[in-house]
Amino acid sequence: MAYEPIMWQRCSQMIRSRQEAEDVLSDLRLRLFGQLERQPDLLDSIQNIAAWMRRVASNHCIDYLRRIPRTCDLESVDVQLEGNICWQPHALCPERQACLQEEIDVLERALGSLPKPLGDLLQQRCIQGIEYHELAVIHTLSEPNLRKRVQLARRQLRSRLDTAAVSSARR
Repeated sequence: MAYEPIMWQRCSQMIRSRQEAEDVLSDLRLRLFGQLERQPDLLDSIQNIAAWMRRVASNHCIDYLRRIPRTCDLESVDVQLEGNICWQPHALCPERQACLQEEIDVLERALGSLPKPLGDLLQQRCIQGIEYHELAVIHTLSEPNLRKRVQLARRQLRSRLDTAAVSSARR
């Protein structure tokens, strides 16, 4: 219990909301008490307990962050928009509307950060819905080559969205 302020500080640094940080800290306390109950001599073998507690709290927070769904996920935007064919943002609650707008903004920034040729291909295929064979003719590429470029663009976009999700989770 003497090291709880250290663990609280680490949890509050890594988790975005105070309430979530308190929940994570509570879960961490339970795990540590269980561990110390099974291994009562554990703390005797550790030279720097404060550093160890900080590391344990960091790892626990990372595990928690990995378990929660990402906020900026291309698939979740697709599902939200596909589920409501006649998409009307004013019909959504303000919180959900703000979340969707944030996801769309992040998606637009990520699309804009792709190399121009890849971003254009991905936008033409996935947003405008142009078929592969038509795009191949427009860009004078073979269809397999075009498919590979769109796949590469999707992979880069997914990577940028993952980076955006991690950075927004840290805030």
